Amino acid sequence: MSEKNLNEQPLEPLFDFETAPKEVNLFHGEIILSYKNYSYTTEVDVVLKFTPTPSVIMKVVLSVPSVPGELINLLINFSNEITYKINGIKVEGLIKSFNVFSGDLYILPSKQPVQVVGNTEVKNTVASVFHLFNFPVFSGKNAHLIHAPVGYRHLILQNNQWQAIIQSLPSTKQAADQIKTEGGVFLTHVGKLERIDGKRFSGAETDEQYDLIYSFLSFATGVKCRPVCRVGLDENGTRTWEYWSSPVSSHVTISWFNPLFCHQVELLFPLFSQRWKQSKEWEGALRSSIYWYLQANTLGEVRGIDAAIILAQSALERLAYHYLVIEQEKITEKQFKNKNFKTSDKLRQLLSSLKIPIDITGDMPSIKKEQACFKWEDIPHALTDIRNSLIHPVSKDKERMARCYVDAWRFSLWYIELTILALCGYEDSYRNRLKNTWTADVDDVPWKNKEA
Repeated sequence: MSEKNLNEQPLEPLFDFETAPKEVNLFHGEIILSYKNYSYTTEVDVVLKFTPTPSVIMKVVLSVPSVPGELINLLINFSNEITYKINGIKVEGLIKSFNVFSGDLYILPSKQPVQVVGNTEVKNTVASVFHLFNFPVFSGKNAHLIHAPVGYRHLILQNNQWQAIIQSLPSTKQAADQIKTEGGVFLTHVGKLERIDGKRFSGAETDEQYDLIYSFLSFATGVKCRPVCRVGLDENGTRTWEYWSSPVSSHVTISWFNPLFCHQVELLFPLFSQRWKQSKEWEGALRSSIYWYLQANTLGEVRGIDAAIILAQSALERLAYHYLVIEQEKITEKQFKNKNFKTSDKLRQLLSSLKIPIDITGDMPSIKKEQACFKWEDIPHALTDIRNSLIHPVSKDKERMARCYVDAWRFSLWYIELTILALCGYEDSYRNRLKNTWTADVDDVPWKNKEA
């Protein structure tokens, strides 16, 4: 266990996000609208809107009589010929709406984060503050000993170069209650990123680390969890640069992480980080499998269970390819892609190698009930058979197969979670989505039990 001293003063949000769902002003200044050889300068407010969907919006009010008719026509037709600059930095944007009578123009940045404040190439930053929305209320014993302000909970995500501190707020509990009762997005935590060695860094240097944290927190929570509106600070607390972004609206779901055992994410992060940075192949495997995992874990919100099963198996096949072909070199790429090498065999070899159970048990009652009918040997066989029934027009008894969809979905997600944990070398507790019904329930990972 390591000991890290935190500032005696708690971290505070750098934008007034606690007023959500009211929109929050991020910036006020000038914007230049250009087309051909003509430029038009006016004022702009960059705001973060929370409803109906969280988004960063550039709000402009034009004095219509002073605007050339050609530019007005382009705006009316939502033309992409117009370019936008703030502080001399080009911002790719799409016209969201334009009122020719009032001059109100709303521009939606086409990609995030938006960076127009500060020079992100200069190493003048000692800390970067970020904001988390809809992050679970966590508690329990930390993996790191910390000296922190009384009344605040902390998580420390640490690898060999960087440390990210995630801190609760006085309003965290209230925000969590609102999320449960009202839905929507609310600020729950604030964070700080800094180098372990205390050296200065540039904004550009944090891009890779924030990308890693985004994927990691999303895997931990089971939904997209983006560090929002990150700001660089120098030794005096002066802002050095800003990146603006919007939170992702998502429903409450479950994952392998039990928030009552906050040490779980603290223990996994350095292991996950090591794998992520080990090679581009590792990063790609984790990134794509987590992406499909998140898509499959949104059952009941944006897609049906059939699509979720297909997406989850895509994630498992991606992990199987990386582990069997790239990492362990147990088979060649040609062998992996051979049509005679069944998907069930790929998954069986992956899971068995990682000491993840594959036998059909009472934890999946529907599949166990239909096992004899469909002659399923084990779970990989059942999962691939069910997936095949969804994508092929002619398949086995679909009515009976459909009774197994929920079990197949649950087990597919469970397998993704365990596979990533195993590949990272994690050997502690986790929330078992198959049988943990009580809030405080956790299990040891199965490979730890087998080694005991």
